[in-house]
Amino acid sequence: MKRVLLSKRNIKSFVMDLLLPMALIIVGFGLATIQFFKDSDQRVLEPSLFPLPQRVIYNTNLVSGTDSSATLINLLDPSSAFSPTGVTSSTTGSNADIFKTFDNQLFDAAQQDPLEPYRYGHYYFHTLNFGADQYKIVTFANSTSQDAVAAFPQFMYEAALKNSVDNSLVFTMVNDPMPIAQIFKDRDAGSNGFFIGFVLGIAFALIPTSIMMFLMNERCSQVLHQQIISGMNKVSYWAANFCFDEIKVYIVSIFVIIFFYIYDLQVSFGWLFLLLFPLAIVPYTYVTSFMFSDEMAAQNFTIYHNFLIAGLGPVAFNVLRIIESTWNIGDILIWVPNIFPSYCLTCGIVSITLKDTIATVRGKASPDALDIDVGGNHLIFLILHIFFWTILLVLIEIGCFN
Repeated sequence: MKRVLLSKRNIKSFVMDLLLPMALIIVGFGLATIQFFKDSDQRVLEPSLFPLPQRVIYNTNLVSGTDSSATLINLLDPSSAFSPTGVTSSTTGSNADIFKTFDNQLFDAAQQDPLEPYRYGHYYFHTLNFGADQYKIVTFANSTSQDAVAAFPQFMYEAALKNSVDNSLVFTMVNDPMPIAQIFKDRDAGSNGFFIGFVLGIAFALIPTSIMMFLMNERCSQVLHQQIISGMNKVSYWAANFCFDEIKVYIVSIFVIIFFYIYDLQVSFGWLFLLLFPLAIVPYTYVTSFMFSDEMAAQNFTIYHNFLIAGLGPVAFNVLRIIESTWNIGDILIWVPNIFPSYCLTCGIVSITLKDTIATVRGKASPDALDIDVGGNHLIFLILHIFFWTILLVLIEIGCFN
């Protein structure tokens, strides 16, 4: 009742203790859903992909053959989409010299007004022998367009087929991109894992800080002492505070689990870590509060060490595990901060999201989420924290260390 009354009297602080971490979760998880690799839609290779009419430049004199390049240019479909210009270009020297000279002509033409519509493709006709169906044509594509390299050769392929088979021939070429390779999907998931771990590190650094502030205020203002000499039962005191603070942490933990599903963040067993975490962080915070006699020092210690170790530690150590030259170092260091409950939570989640990426880099099969080298070791330590800090708190209160 006392904790409820204090929260009602200072409702703004109580609400902020919950709303600020929740706001970080909403924004952070939303950013984590951004995909850097996306499956592209099919694209029909047609002139409408470019500003029309396309002012195509082509050479009228050939290196070899006697047929007319204008014949093929006139077969570009639809003819209204192209505004061709024939030029006389070099036909002597090596092919490299010939194409370089033509490229210079294209560059000079691109500097002349009007600049628009911008030019995205041109053709150099090297050899044309219609009787023998011989076509040697070089396409010059403007690489500032993602479509030009595929589309402009296609326009000329269609013209050459019409010329060789039937002028009425019509067909459509569709560019259907390959699906995203698994390695890139793993990289996306790994990036999301880093971001999720970082956001959780910040959010869950704020909650134990608010718990620490209450405990230190009770102790430094002598309120706890007054209650004890007035006959308060210590078991009731710690049990009531434990339940109240557990409820606060569980509200945020369940909120995180809900948003895992809302944002469809694939974190196997993330819910298990989040349900165990409150049972570990509350007694841990209670015990560490005995280290201090000053409120500000206790507050700074709680927020900084939880954020640095839980927010940045998993990111740094898992990066080491991805880089080949630091694999072994990362595999060792990732175990060390397990002495902190908040690290067990965030590193467990980050390690699970990165397991496929690490396995791919190392050329191994992807392990299970709760494998001892993935999330298993963090889960074991998190469970141990629940019992260790709870027992230690009991021993402190019954005077074993006096």
